[in-house]
Amino acid sequence: MTHERLQGVNTMRHALLIGLLLSAASTANAQFATGRATAPGTQSPSLPAISQVVGGSDDCASAAAISGQGLFAFDNSSATTGSEGQSEASCYVFGSSAVANDVWFAWTAMTTSSVEVTTCGLSGYDTMLGVYDGAPCNGAPPITCVDDSCNLQSRIVFSAVAGQVYWIRVGNYPGSSGGPGAFAVTSGIEDNCSNPIVGPDIVVGDLQQTAYFGELGGMLAYSVGTVSCNWGDTGVDWFAGNNQHPVIGQNLYRLKDGKFDQLGMSWLKHGYLALAQDFCCNCQNPGTGTILGVGCSDPYGAQTNGAQGGLGPRWEVDPFTGDFPYPFSTAGQSGNSLYKRIQVPVSDMEPANNPGARYFVEGQYVHPDEAAYENQFNNVSYREVALSGSGWSLSFVGTTQATQPAVMAWADAQPDVHVEIRDFFEKGRVYLASGTQDNGDGTWRYDYALYNMNHAVGLGGLRIPVDVAASVTADSFHGVPHHSGDPQESTPWPFSRDATGIEWRTDHIDQNQNANLVTWGTLYSFSFVSDRAPV
Repeated sequence: MTHERLQGVNTMRHALLIGLLLSAASTANAQFATGRATAPGTQSPSLPAISQVVGGSDDCASAAAISGQGLFAFDNSSATTGSEGQSEASCYVFGSSAVANDVWFAWTAMTTSSVEVTTCGLSGYDTMLGVYDGAPCNGAPPITCVDDSCNLQSRIVFSAVAGQVYWIRVGNYPGSSGGPGAFAVTSGIEDNCSNPIVGPDIVVGDLQQTAYFGELGGMLAYSVGTVSCNWGDTGVDWFAGNNQHPVIGQNLYRLKDGKFDQLGMSWLKHGYLALAQDFCCNCQNPGTGTILGVGCSDPYGAQTNGAQGGLGPRWEVDPFTGDFPYPFSTAGQSGNSLYKRIQVPVSDMEPANNPGARYFVEGQYVHPDEAAYENQFNNVSYREVALSGSGWSLSFVGTTQATQPAVMAWADAQPDVHVEIRDFFEKGRVYLASGTQDNGDGTWRYDYALYNMNHAVGLGGLRIPVDVAASVTADSFHGVPHHSGDPQESTPWPFSRDATGIEWRTDHIDQNQNANLVTWGTLYSFSFVSDRAPV
């Protein structure tokens, strides 16, 4: 168990006020874990530093020979559209199975493992990718083919056998223009494809787009595009006309001067149709849009996730069981540019006010099918973003950190940050992260972030044991404002101190049904300054 103590205090540095909201039985059965999150994720080893430059062949029969992993350059500006594989069912998308201006590589696997081939972030146009178990010009069958996985670029994951030669096909969507680019090959990734999880299991495989809807009254409005993947061995229901579909939450965070704050949150996008794409694994196409098939992925663009009529309230959804009423409140209702979307104060994004700040977006799926299999603990992912140019639009920095909530970005950026994870029996999961800053004047700042991943009731307090002789100053609280008619209050939590410690606490839920709890999908942050050093 990872602890820090204030000098002269023989108690833990922090403790959740679980007694405020949980029954005695629930508290007694709580499970406690410390350290970094251990949910399964898609992790890729580092690519080699060298880049192998091969242009690709316009002829399938004379495919450019490559092997191993790394970056491989191509240019299909002058390539023709070959006859091989132009009617493959796995390539069918938007009414066509064609791959235009295709170039070919014959790739030899050096190890037996799962392999990722991707043009994500490596091409500036609408790519398509295909992988074949040998030469398709000699009749070899396709393993998979994919169009849009990350914006207009493509990503494939497949199982390779050492010494086997696989044909990789790179082209562009018919009617679009090709050009120079590169694709990355990475062997040995962990992808949960070859050994799927029992039951349905939705993860956020990618955060793929952002949308900016303008400024109103000193507030900015955003939404984030998501790609869901089914890592389970069972299809997931995706019906538009009842409550057997996922809901999707979006959040925005800031890391500034060692503090991690949530700046904004959206209402919940209600899913309505599932495509059958291959972003995470080889999709077992169910042949219907009412099921997300085994290994299949489904992209929802930022505009779709920001469409106001399809956004419903968070308070109607039980994040642990996935249950919610249907039709949901405010279905079909729209409003001004801010309504139901991620809302962020201009002052929190203004570069002059936030030098050195880093920003992160987060997506979360909740679905009732997962609860019976306890698969609802890996459905949050985050990705870093930055302001794009001189305006307020956001662009991505780096790749999506699958199955990790955004609070883990704080731990990645600041080595002294500790993250503790607590699972409450039949209630949900909560994260408590903490870090320190040496002020250089004999005092230290202690920072905390309390994140509720999917606790069904919410959290109403944070208590920190502190020696009565220690000085405590500059206490602060930061919560994320509720909006668009959400009845939950956004009142700051009062701070208090007694002989054994300090505490922030909101109203008891029995006294105020709209008390400002840390409800699911939200993060509240706290800090204070003391003359006692961490040990």
